[in-house]
Amino acid sequence: MAKYNFVLKAMLICKHDGKFLMQWAGKSRRLMRPLGGHVEMYEKSGQTIRREIREEIKSGISGLRYLGAMENIFMSNGKREHEICFIYSGELTNRKLFGKDIIYRSEDGRDEEAMWIPESELRKVKSRIVPKGVDRYIFGTAKAGAKRTR
Repeated sequence: MAKYNFVLKAMLICKHDGKFLMQWAGKSRRLMRPLGGHVEMYEKSGQTIRREIREEIKSGISGLRYLGAMENIFMSNGKREHEICFIYSGELTNRKLFGKDIIYRSEDGRDEEAMWIPESELRKVKSRIVPKGVDRYIFGTAKAGAKRTR
């Protein structure tokens, strides 16, 4: 039987002054993704994104809106991966983060970087944004209900 991994994730599309907050995906630093993380058992995805942003960059979120969900199946390190991603948009409440080009954050005991990337630059590398298809939500082309969540 093939080894596989199935996860539920929540991601936040955050834009401020024409820049999107993104992080490197994986060790290679060639793929990018919105901030977020794994949904824990019995946790709703809206709770997940609030918890992940609070833990990783010490900020709350205002105006949280559910944009949609997407399914992603891919290979990583020789293993087949299957994930469902719940996509949200919202504003960070920690205004100190807006003045920083790089935000140092902690995830699973590792120090990592999140960056504010101008939309024009992000559009140039959109083939490197994962999960595949999330760029439709980032650049606003996906049809979604955009319901506000609590």
